[in-house]
Amino acid sequence: QISFLDDGPSISVADVTIPALSVDESYLANGSTPDASLTHTSADFSTVFSSVQGADGATIGYALGIASSGVDSHLVDSATGHDVFLFIENNNVVGREGTNSTTAASGNIVFNVSVDASSGSVTLTQDRAVHQGTASNGDTSEGISLNSVANLVTLTATITDADGDHQAATIDLGTQISFLDDGPSISVADVTI
Repeated sequence: QISFLDDGPSISVADVTIPALSVDESYLANGSTPDASLTHTSADFSTVFSSVQGADGATIGYALGIASSGVDSHLVDSATGHDVFLFIENNNVVGREGTNSTTAASGNIVFNVSVDASSGSVTLTQDRAVHQGTASNGDTSEGISLNSVANLVTLTATITDADGDHQAATIDLGTQISFLDDGPSISVADVTI
C-alpha cells in the first residue's frame, strides 16, 4: 500500500504595521485647494499577510467585504446630511448617501474602495465630503474612519493551491481608512476701509 499525503497552503495575518489610507477633503472639487489627482490614495496590503504555498504551489487572491449589504457606515454626507450606506458593486466597496439603505442604493457616491485581486493593492477614492464630528477653529484636518462597527469593511486574502486546497485570512480594513476634514477660512481683505 502506497499513499501520497497532501500538503495544503496556509495564510495568516502577519505581525506587521498595517498600511493606512487617508484622503483630504481639501482636494475635492469644492475643497479649499481642489486637485482631482489627490482625491485618491493606494497602498499595498499584500504585506499584511504571511503565507506558505505548500508542495502543490499556490496563488493568493484578495477581496473586499462589508458587514452586510446596505449597512450604515455612520458617516454623514456633508451636502445632504444623509448617512452613507455601504454596498459591494463590481467587487468594490461603494459608499452612497441616502435617507435609508433603499434610497442610498441609487444615491450619490461618496467614496469607493477597490482592491487589485491579484496584487493586494487597495485604493480609496473620495467624491464627496463627510462630517468629521469635531468642530475646530481653522482647518486642522481632523479625520474620521470606517470604524463605527468592527469589520464594517474587510479585506480577505485567500490562498489556493493547484489541487484546490485553500485557506483565508481577514483584516478589519475600515480602521485603516480615514477622511481628513477641510475647514473654512476667512481673513481681512487687503482693501481700503
